[in-house]
Amino acid sequence: MCPSDVKRRRQSITSQILGKAKKHTKCPHCGAINGPVKKGPGLMKILYEPFRGKKTTDPIMQEQLNELQEATVRNRELAAMIGPAALICELNPLQVLDLFKRIPKSDVPLLGMTSADANPANLIVTRVFVSPVCIRPSVVSEIKAGTTEDDLTMKQSEILLINDVINKHMTSGHKIEQVQEDWDFLQLHVSLYFNSEVSGIPMTMLPKKSSRGIVQRLKGKQGRFRGNLSGKRVDFSGRTVISPDPNLMIHQVGVPERVARILLFLD
Repeated sequence: MCPSDVKRRRQSITSQILGKAKKHTKCPHCGAINGPVKKGPGLMKILYEPFRGKKTTDPIMQEQLNELQEATVRNRELAAMIGPAALICELNPLQVLDLFKRIPKSDVPLLGMTSADANPANLIVTRVFVSPVCIRPSVVSEIKAGTTEDDLTMKQSEILLINDVINKHMTSGHKIEQVQEDWDFLQLHVSLYFNSEVSGIPMTMLPKKSSRGIVQRLKGKQGRFRGNLSGKRVDFSGRTVISPDPNLMIHQVGVPERVARILLFLD
């Protein structure tokens, strides 16, 4: 079976599973209500609405609103927030990581992950890799003494600095609003490290200087694939587009069968 047929079969199975899952509004294990998850306002916000579409007269809604009403006795600031909008939850990365870790191993293949070590929790970035120096070289500055560091090096320094600031604010007992702001700022810079053209950045968080992320070094006409690997005209060789393929491993390259059978590899 060719890779394209395998891909189409996986997509068909995934869509069928998704269609059946949407019909179930309660968790079969704990009985919790299942609601839609959507992208929220701002940068990288995920909202979970378990009571979407339910009226305020619904017994389940009444029970939740009564719990909020009881909470206002201990915290008067919550009184202004009581309403259907207060039942919308914002999922942070730690909560999503915990949910992904709880997915049974038997259900992982149903998500399209067929490798033995595959797990949805691996999709959440918990550690940022440090790229080798050869792809972020220092350049001797002609204007001032010393060297000018690469954009990736500068971004890595900013990530480390913000991480230290978060640790200091948490140990010194700063307000939770300040820690949350630092957290959002850290997520922004990690995103810019991978893709400097990410959209939806608030005006107050825009970086002063634009930089080139890892994605910008790979894509486009001047990127590594099209600029350095593809379409080199040499004699006695077949030319094809060398590019990533979801059906291949990262160290593999697809070659047309006719080229592989007829052309020779000469030292």
